[in-house]
Amino acid sequence: MKTISRLGAMFGRFIIGFGMMIMIPAMAFSAPPVNDNFIINSVYPSNGTVGKNLPITIKGSGFDANTRVSMSIDVGNNKAIIGSVKTPGSANSVALSATAAYVADCEYNYKDGQYYGSLQVIDISNPKKTKIIGSVNIPGCATGVSISASRAYLTARLQDVGSLHAIDISDPKNPKIIGYTEMPDGANGVTVSGNWAYVVDSIGLKIVDLSNPEKLRIVGAVRTPGSALQVSISGSIAYVSDSTDGLQVIDISDPENPKIIGSVGSGWLSYGLSISGTIAYVVAHVSLNVVDVSDPQNPEIIGDSTGTGYLKSGVSVSGSKAYVKTDIGGLQVFDVSNPSNPEMIGWVNTYKQLGGVSLSGSIAVSGSLLYVADSDGGLKVIDGNLINSDTIGSLPIEDFPHYRGVPLSDSLVCKTEDQELQIIDLSDSSTPKVISSIKMPGHATEVSVSGSTAYVAWESWADSTGGLQIIDVSNPANPKIIGAVNIPRGYAWSVSVSGSVAYVAVASDIVGVGDQGLQIFDVSESENPKIIGAVDMPYGAGAVAVSGSAAYIASGDGGLQVIDVSNPKIPKIIRSVQISGGFYKFLLLNSIIYTESFLEGIQIVDVKNPFNPVIIGTIGGGIETYGIAIKGNNALIKSPDGVLVVPLPVEVKPTLINDKTLSVTLPSPQIPGNYTIRVFSNNDDYAELIGAVTFDMPGVVSGQITDIYGNPIPGAMIRTANQDSVLSQADGTYRLNCEPGKNIITVAVAGYYEMQQMISVPKSGAASLNFRLTPITSYDSWYEPPSYQPTTEDRGSIAVGDDLTLNICARYHGLTFGLTMNFAPNPHGLNGVFWKADPATLRQTLSNSPACIDVGDDLKMNIRAEYRGIGYTFPMSFYPYPNAASASEFFWKADPASLRVIY
Repeated sequence: MKTISRLGAMFGRFIIGFGMMIMIPAMAFSAPPVNDNFIINSVYPSNGTVGKNLPITIKGSGFDANTRVSMSIDVGNNKAIIGSVKTPGSANSVALSATAAYVADCEYNYKDGQYYGSLQVIDISNPKKTKIIGSVNIPGCATGVSISASRAYLTARLQDVGSLHAIDISDPKNPKIIGYTEMPDGANGVTVSGNWAYVVDSIGLKIVDLSNPEKLRIVGAVRTPGSALQVSISGSIAYVSDSTDGLQVIDISDPENPKIIGSVGSGWLSYGLSISGTIAYVVAHVSLNVVDVSDPQNPEIIGDSTGTGYLKSGVSVSGSKAYVKTDIGGLQVFDVSNPSNPEMIGWVNTYKQLGGVSLSGSIAVSGSLLYVADSDGGLKVIDGNLINSDTIGSLPIEDFPHYRGVPLSDSLVCKTEDQELQIIDLSDSSTPKVISSIKMPGHATEVSVSGSTAYVAWESWADSTGGLQIIDVSNPANPKIIGAVNIPRGYAWSVSVSGSVAYVAVASDIVGVGDQGLQIFDVSESENPKIIGAVDMPYGAGAVAVSGSAAYIASGDGGLQVIDVSNPKIPKIIRSVQISGGFYKFLLLNSIIYTESFLEGIQIVDVKNPFNPVIIGTIGGGIETYGIAIKGNNALIKSPDGVLVVPLPVEVKPTLINDKTLSVTLPSPQIPGNYTIRVFSNNDDYAELIGAVTFDMPGVVSGQITDIYGNPIPGAMIRTANQDSVLSQADGTYRLNCEPGKNIITVAVAGYYEMQQMISVPKSGAASLNFRLTPITSYDSWYEPPSYQPTTEDRGSIAVGDDLTLNICARYHGLTFGLTMNFAPNPHGLNGVFWKADPATLRQTLSNSPACIDVGDDLKMNIRAEYRGIGYTFPMSFYPYPNAASASEFFWKADPASLRVIY
């Protein structure tokens, strides 16, 4: 791990040296031209269910027979980033009003080596279409901003001196500086409360009187153990995060005489904090610490998030969620409903869209929207409702395979470890044993084995040298160095051997200096290796792998370089692929390259055709990677949190409808989440819609099927509209998977009327639904001949046809009406036997027939009906269907148990 960290530091220097890099000709490193006509406009449908393939239609332009399609999980929750606006420099802090965001911005000018600060006013009335509407410049680097009424207060730092500016923002399009005061010890940020500004600086806290904005005046100060980085105010208490000594609690009841009254976290590196009631959430290096401050003089740590990785730089709390900024990985989301056990539930890779390197400054929260100041140089708007919970699996770190080890035999592995080559016996996987080791001249970075010979690349950080050691491992218990070659002005980071040729990736501390790039050695005589070819690369080389006649180089900001080594003496760069984010390692497996970077996770490059490598997808943007292995359809990523298990991007063959339409069936993924759809061509063109398709876990509907008397009905078929079905068990119970949302469930079984009900199923959740079926036999009894003779008074019944329609004559409040009622055995899922009234047939009549029914205020009817010469009587109760949209939903419900034969 030390090697990878050093390598990351080295490429970090490359990034810092960008001003020098821009003078180097682009050569093969230039990005391919982008075809503006190759785009995706839409994907439909956009929702699927885990366990089912999803046919979709992709609309766009520029498609042809060579267009390819891939889907990959949106690990970084980039779908949640709904708006973004670029500021001139680095966005260090943000504060909100109702319709505007105010950003403290710091721009570095490479020409004169100076920092230029400004307040940028951004219209957020439409969060998806943010835009800068005003700005005002200040000397130095703007570090923090706080607003109060119609004024913004902006801190800045110029070398060791700071400043506080009062700015009139009554007209957001035309902000004006109206007051200023120098801050002698710098200024890291500001919080305003009432008529006071609380400024944190290199030695502590300053309190500034704002009663006259045109004449700002420092009235009080207190030293903290280290540099004060952030301040939050609650009543008469100021809480300050200290760079060296945790949380400092300061009594500010007397602004001219503030005093530290409590502290917690001695030895903490504290970068930011947020106060919610009597709880302080403090960012401490790599963890989120929860502090009970109900007694300000005795603050107590009650919980922490140790183990979530990454350097943290700030936090904001809203409701039961804490939003934590990180230097790598973007924004982490914690559930703090239980303060003693904060739990990370999601994260957003905030710099994915703009390619920046870290977060700084602050997060402002408004409802479900987060406004994040990004040091990439802009403001990101994130919809918190779109941040999925972390669905990526994880393994203990010990379970990660030996990434830098290569097999020597079925049970032996050669592995580099610090300044040694080790040979490990894995015959008993539970207790691996080092059976031999051999010292290297410096730090052993990688090993490659060919036959009974191991080739070890090494580097020496102390004197900026490296080389290649050739070791005979024919006797694993006694390895011997048989050859060596030194590289005096560069580090040897990686080695790959093909036949009698060794390929070594070499880099240096300084861009453009030293023997950087690919060096090729003839190792046919192990005792006397000779350099036979080389390719210079301004960005150096961090890793190399050879397959066939092509060598692949990880070249930092130079991307992935493809080298034709069909003639090792005359190697030629034939293609390059831009890989953002500090590309330093990769894994080559089955003509697919899995890249590793500090900032962009893993990008998947198809190199089946070395002359046309194509990026087919990205996984884990923002994950800090320290190694990768592939197992089945998943990538195992070694990170600070352990080993993450992430599904690999899947390439899917599309059907070309025309140049604007593709049809493709997406295979069901293993886990739910948002999936990005990418289209790409053989010309390096690609377009994507981030999180275009969401796969949810299937919902579950369960319940019991019974008859109207409560007896269970086994063997009933329960099905959804898309024909997913199950049979009820012996006790009538069932469990049916269905898509989230509204579903119509149908139950059918011989001898009973088919029944339907509608139910809303939550995402990845369960719902309960019971059915009571009406037996058809209950109506068959109507056909039976009577067992007794009717009396004369029973005559005058309603004539009923085979469709069981009732033509009613009803007397209501002295008026007589005619009405048709249609038999409806299963209306909208209501249990029982129903007739549905047709309001269109309602008419007033003068009939005085004996069959006319007297209807009371409860609208109950006592029906006398004649069916095929047999007379029956039964009551029907008015039963309006709930949520009825119109009178057409009026039902009367009969009870079959009350049915009587009268003649």
